[in-house]
Amino acid sequence: MMLILLPILLLGFLYLCVRMQAKRYPEGNRDFLSKIALKVNAVLDIIRRRFTVGMWEAYKVMILQYGIVMMLIMFIASKSLSFAVWSPIPEDKRTYYMYVQDMQGPIDESTDDYLKRARENAENSGNSFELTRALDMLEEKVNILREQGEEENFDPWMLYDPSFNAFYGETP
Repeated sequence: MMLILLPILLLGFLYLCVRMQAKRYPEGNRDFLSKIALKVNAVLDIIRRRFTVGMWEAYKVMILQYGIVMMLIMFIASKSLSFAVWSPIPEDKRTYYMYVQDMQGPIDESTDDYLKRARENAENSGNSFELTRALDMLEEKVNILREQGEEENFDPWMLYDPSFNAFYGETP
C-alpha cells in the first residue's frame, strides 16, 4: 500500500510546485525591496555590459562568490600570525649545541675559563669522547670568531644559532 502511495504523493507534490511557480510574477514589483533591487541591477547592467571575459570572471569570483570578503578576512586574520622555526639538531652536534647554549655571549676571558672547566669535566666523565669532540668543535668556532673579530674590528659573540642556520645556512 505504501509503495503505491509514495509515487502518487511525489507526483502531487511536483504538480503543486510547478503550479505555484507558474503563478509567480517576474522579479520586481512584489515588494518595496525588490523594486529597489530591480532598479539598482538595471543601473549596474549598464556597467556590466562593457565587461570583457576576464572582467566577468573577476566579477564572478570577487562579487558573486564573495572573494572580496574572503580576502578581507584573510588579511585581518593574517596580521596576528607569527611564525616560529623548528630545526632539528643533528645527533652528532647535540652536545656541541648544549655547550653553545650554555656559554653564549661575548667571547672574552670568561669564555676561556668556561672552556677550560668544561674540558676538565669532560675528561673526568664517562662519556669523554663525545664531550671532547664537541669541545674541539666549540674551540674551533671560538677561534674563527676571534680571528674574524680582529680582522673586521668587532667584538665576537657566541650565539645559539640553529634557527638562524635553518633559514640562512651554516655560519663559518
